Amino acid sequence: MAIPVRWGGIAALVGALCWAIKGASILITGYQPPVIFEAAPALFAVALVSLAGSALARALGAGVAPSTRDRAVYALGVVAWIAGVVSAVTAFGEEVWGPAIAVASLSTLTGLVLYGVGGRGAIPPLPGALPALAIGIGSIPIIVVGGALSEVNERLLELSVLVLAGLWAWLGLVLLAPRVAEPASLPAAELS
Repeated sequence: MAIPVRWGGIAALVGALCWAIKGASILITGYQPPVIFEAAPALFAVALVSLAGSALARALGAGVAPSTRDRAVYALGVVAWIAGVVSAVTAFGEEVWGPAIAVASLSTLTGLVLYGVGGRGAIPPLPGALPALAIGIGSIPIIVVGGALSEVNERLLELSVLVLAGLWAWLGLVLLAPRVAEPASLPAAELS
C-alpha cells in the first residue's frame, strides 16, 4: 500500500522544519539541537516513498505494469527510510552511526533524480517532479558551496542546510497543494 502523496508533503515539510531549526540554531547560537538533523532523513524518505507510490498507483490505475524506474525509486525510498530510522535512533545514543545518514541521503537523492527525470516526462507530469529533481541534482553543488563558505566561518555551512530545507519545503507545499490529486482518484483518461 502506498503512502498518500499528502502525507509525503507533510513529511517533507516537517523534515524541512527540522533542518531549518538546526541550521538557524547553529547560525545564530552555535548550538546544534540534538537528534533534529538526524531525524530528517527518515521524513524525507517518507516523502520519496509517497512520490514513488503515486507513480506506481498511476501505472496500475492505467492498467499497465509500473516501470523499472518507478520500482527502483520505491525501493530506494524504503532503503532510505530504514537507514533514516537507524540514523535517528542512534542519535539518541552516544554517537550517530554515520553510514546510516550517508545511505539515507544517497538513496533519497538518487530516488529523487530518478523520479524527477521520469516524472517530468509523464503526461500529465507526476506531482512534485520539478522540486524532486531540484533537490536531487542541486544538493551536491549546494553542499559544495556550503563547504567553501565554512572555510570563511564554520557556521556558514548552515546556509546550505537552510537552502536545502527550503527546497524540501517547496516539495512539501507542492504535494499539499489542492490541485495534486491522488492517482487512484484520477479518471483513466487522465492517466494515459
